[in-house]
Amino acid sequence: MGLLVIFGTLVVAILGAVFAVLVWLNAFDGRPRDRTIWGIFVMALGPIGVVVAVVLLVRRRRITQQIEEQQWMAVAIFPGSFLILWLLAILAYATVSETAAPIISHTPTFVVRFDPTGRPGFNTEGVFGSSDEQRSERFSNDAAVGTVSVKYRTKSAEATENAVAFEGAIKQAGGNRVELRGELVLTQKVRMRVEGLQNATLTINDEPRESPVTLEPGQYRIVIQGNSRG
Repeated sequence: MGLLVIFGTLVVAILGAVFAVLVWLNAFDGRPRDRTIWGIFVMALGPIGVVVAVVLLVRRRRITQQIEEQQWMAVAIFPGSFLILWLLAILAYATVSETAAPIISHTPTFVVRFDPTGRPGFNTEGVFGSSDEQRSERFSNDAAVGTVSVKYRTKSAEATENAVAFEGAIKQAGGNRVELRGELVLTQKVRMRVEGLQNATLTINDEPRESPVTLEPGQYRIVIQGNSRG
């Protein structure tokens, strides 16, 4: 019986620590449930579980003796209180609505990522709906020539409107120099980040800005310049 209690508590502590890390990663990605009070509670119980596991191993003989002597009050205090706390936390977390008000703030991210040839790709990090990316380009000898038109749309989490919409064109400005110009329309606050270019510069509404930059809902003229890595 004593070994069973110790082994069960160790399993709960280890799995709880792993689950707490997953909740933390989900909160970092912006999932609302993991940013509520119960998500924070689960994250806090993760490191506590590690401490409990260490104490359990150190006191395993004493706990086994308490169980054999039926000292249930002592067992209820430790490790029983930890197991009950975890059970309550998991039940509360599981019943939290996705529409619950988060406590931890989160600003989703709009990423413009250039590949080694200088072709841009778009991505959003956070809670969004479906997305769509389109491009129109001409090829000569298996290489893109002229101006390449690009469009990107991603829906809000409620899928009622476009949260992020970008439309523009990219051209090779000579050598490996790349320039992307376009219009960005936001219906929610985002952080914009540019990746994949060397010596990249970002201009928004004719003003130089540093990447990443936080943008409020609105309409912006975007110019990104830099050298491709290819």
